[in-house]
Amino acid sequence: MRFGIRVYASGRKSFIGTFRVKGRQRFVTQERFGEMTPDQARTRAMGTLFRARQGEDPIAGKEVEENLPFMTDLRECYQRDHAEVRKKANGAYQDLKT
Repeated sequence: MRFGIRVYASGRKSFIGTFRVKGRQRFVTQERFGEMTPDQARTRAMGTLFRARQGEDPIAGKEVEENLPFMTDLRECYQRDHAEVRKKANGAYQDLKT
């Protein structure tokens, strides 16, 4: 595992750790620089690495959040399941326009 500090264009600094799980390289942001000491961030990163070596993917939960529907998906679902079924044609059409 590699441990370091990532400096963003905005000047923000964060502690990061990189490791591999099932052949995929993973980046984990531990905490912003200044909110914890480098030793605390390194200890947390080692815990993450330990879970990864046990076969657990510490980032898997975040990927589930990233796969949540977009607002356009929710709008289409609303239009299909509610507006077209429960509203008059003109009301459903007005919802589609906005």
